[in-house]
Amino acid sequence: MGCWGVKAYDNDSAADWFGDLWEDFPVPARIEETLKLDIEDSHEEIRAAAYVLVQLAGVYVWPIEDLDRQCELAAQRLEEIKKMEIYQGEDFQREMQTEIDALRSRISKK
Repeated sequence: MGCWGVKAYDNDSAADWFGDLWEDFPVPARIEETLKLDIEDSHEEIRAAAYVLVQLAGVYVWPIEDLDRQCELAAQRLEEIKKMEIYQGEDFQREMQTEIDALRSRISKK
């Protein structure tokens, strides 16, 4: 089929490359493990894992079988983190809401 769009990942070869990448480097599994950590002890790591999803989780780039589940989990965890006292500043709240919105926008509407 070749190219089907203008993005760097909108072609058969790139989609295959990403699939091979995640097989060689199991980042999606590590992201999910991190998202499931205790929020009190690991909120900073959870935010970092969610950020990777904000940046990379998309059709043709991220493993499609993990995409909805991991984006929803990351959004839920960021919602929990937003409630923590340390993150009550306006800048934190705004940034995390932007990330939550980005994650939720990638979840397929079934």
